Amino acid sequence: MMKGTVLTIVWMLLGAVSGRGLSVDDSFSNGFISLYKDSEVVDMFDTNTSMLYNSESLWIVQFYSHWCGHCQRFAPFWRDLAESISDWSPIVKVAAMNCADQSCDKYQIQGTPTIRIFHPMTAPNRLDSAFYGFNVPVKNDREYFLDILLYNLAVAASKGVESPVDLNTLRSVPNPDKKDLSEMFDSLPDTVDHVALIFEKEGKDSVGKKVILDTNKLSDVLSVYRVNFYDPAVREWKLLANPTMVIVDRDGEVLERVDGWGVDKDRNRFTNILNSHAEGSLGKTKNPETRVTSPATTMYTVPDKIFPLVKDEVFMSDLEKAVEYSVMKEVAMQPVLDQMKLQTLVYYIETLLNFFPNMRTPMRNFLISLREWPVQMRFTAVTHTDYKAKVNELSQFYQPFSATPSDWEGCAGSHSRFRGYPCSMWTLFHTLIVNSADKDPAFHYGGVSTAANAMIGYISKFFSCRECAEHFSSHVSQLGYLPHTADQSVLWLWTIHNTANLKLAGDQTEDPTRPKIQWPSAENCPNCRTNGNRWTPMLKVNGEQWNQGEVVSYIKNVYDVENITQNVRNMTANDQIEEIFNSLKKEAKPDNSLLFEEAQDKIIDYCRK
Repeated sequence: MMKGTVLTIVWMLLGAVSGRGLSVDDSFSNGFISLYKDSEVVDMFDTNTSMLYNSESLWIVQFYSHWCGHCQRFAPFWRDLAESISDWSPIVKVAAMNCADQSCDKYQIQGTPTIRIFHPMTAPNRLDSAFYGFNVPVKNDREYFLDILLYNLAVAASKGVESPVDLNTLRSVPNPDKKDLSEMFDSLPDTVDHVALIFEKEGKDSVGKKVILDTNKLSDVLSVYRVNFYDPAVREWKLLANPTMVIVDRDGEVLERVDGWGVDKDRNRFTNILNSHAEGSLGKTKNPETRVTSPATTMYTVPDKIFPLVKDEVFMSDLEKAVEYSVMKEVAMQPVLDQMKLQTLVYYIETLLNFFPNMRTPMRNFLISLREWPVQMRFTAVTHTDYKAKVNELSQFYQPFSATPSDWEGCAGSHSRFRGYPCSMWTLFHTLIVNSADKDPAFHYGGVSTAANAMIGYISKFFSCRECAEHFSSHVSQLGYLPHTADQSVLWLWTIHNTANLKLAGDQTEDPTRPKIQWPSAENCPNCRTNGNRWTPMLKVNGEQWNQGEVVSYIKNVYDVENITQNVRNMTANDQIEEIFNSLKKEAKPDNSLLFEEAQDKIIDYCRK
């Protein structure tokens, strides 16, 4: 009996036995991988995104992928930003969501990192653009982000959203006499002992706003107000510096005047002095120690020890996981698959079907159905919701990755943030190029390698680390040609891969146990860097001379179908039926177990006939 027929029978009987179909978890992993553990950054998961809506806080959220190099390099800055404004909570909160581990597609995230701001009291209404947040450019500039936050707090206030702090300047400037200053306390709680007036010019570089937010948790003992430095009434104060902070007690006595220096350090000076008054230390502060923020990757710096030589080996599980993540997760992140993206997706799937070595039948049937779906339906565009629903439907039916191991093998890193998916995509495309040598029809008429075209298309349209995609496109452009023969294709991708390795060598995204090298190593391929004789074609790449023939021969050998480690069990129809029932039994009530076993036995007996 054909496996497709068996699965159809299983599907129908499962519906009769269980009363419902299988469900696929939206998230790719249940491990909740985070770059921001033990920090002031709030980790967002599929289960807690509701906190963004009808919230009294303004949220600034980074959507990232833990394997994305740009995201990893940006992580120390995001941690530092969250730490620097931790006292702004609960008015402002800094969060992050790992799109490789959670479902970011509902926010229409097309690449990582992406930063969005969610205003206070945002309604959970998908028809309102505010639901998805407002885009903020990614920059390593703390003052830029502080200004952006202050601006958006002002926008929220202009829409009538109430805030526990007032960031506006005083409408009426108090006179510098004790009576006027003492009367400022009349409208304040009895617990407030001090008032601080920060005189400054209006503009985006507001020290006063930042200090008000820094001290918002001290509001029961200290009130801070901003005063327009150029208000005519300020002349009575005879101020010399902009900004200037004046601290007053309940008797209207001016305790201290602090002249600003007109630099970023004014914020910390003013805040430290106010904290001291609030603590009863009369403004006396300790000399601040210079704090050097250590990158989050300090623990992963390359150690002195030399690691054992790693054999260049390809595992089938890594290849399947690359396909699984790309099709099930990464493509689904696109808000809309327009006609160009649909064509790119179909081309990518077609390339997989033609050149993926020893593809298992469930995976092949799944990809064929996914390829035919937009073509048969004559779609010119597909929303991420419809795509995700279709992928889940086909996945439930064909179980294409049910036998794929959950952990990386050859692409495993020393930490979850290292290697993994990017490594598997390099491995996948090297494998596709090597195994297309005798099959690619483009080579017969001098066309560009199908696998190379598929890689360029996929990376440009779908690869969620957008900085990585831009770098890849740049490497392709710098190379100056596209491959038209099998051997040329091997060297083309090898050159691009080594160019990427050169750029990332010593970078904080590098796995210390697997340093980026010009590959292959001299140990794994002794002949790749040797010149046999004067007629041996040599190729100079990134400053090194390579034996062109030996490199091609070595790469073909590593990625040849005969040398791929088959660590994925090729499940029979009976195995699939048993796995489906076991999965369903875990979710069913205990008293239904016997019913499941009887149904399973009947189906298997029927299939044997």
